[in-house]
Amino acid sequence: TLELARSYPGLVQAAVLIDTGLYPQPDMTGRSGGFGAVLHAMINQLTGPDAKDAFRRMYEGFFSPHCDPATARAAVEDAMRTPLEVAIAELEAMGVSTEEIADGIGQPVLWLTATRADQDYILRHLKDVRFGQVVGSGHFPQLEVPEQTNGMIATFLDQLH
Repeated sequence: TLELARSYPGLVQAAVLIDTGLYPQPDMTGRSGGFGAVLHAMINQLTGPDAKDAFRRMYEGFFSPHCDPATARAAVEDAMRTPLEVAIAELEAMGVSTEEIADGIGQPVLWLTATRADQDYILRHLKDVRFGQVVGSGHFPQLEVPEQTNGMIATFLDQLH
């Protein structure tokens, strides 16, 4: 989403980012800690002998204990249809400096999270950002607490006009 907004400012009027991160170029070797180490560990799990089970556990861990079990189960089963090569490629593609991408974005952004965001840090990289935080959700607020998520998006869009 960040790259789309940066690359096509005439096409993207505003962006909504849901439970994402902003970070410098990660060290994908896993030696330096931080987000790169997390990505490295996740990729290693998906290339190991129990990769499918690891992928399932990883995905199950994205949901809050408060999430409707049927919602979480459906999302996990949907994710399990993703070929491991695609899941790994997605994780590898996250090995970019989202800071640098964000620095080139001028459009309004809604930064919506399930946990507290470091707003000062984000404000150093996005020129026009509004923050929202849902309650009682894991990594997928749009699935777990859609009323809160949709309400914040609607308010954000109303403020653009």
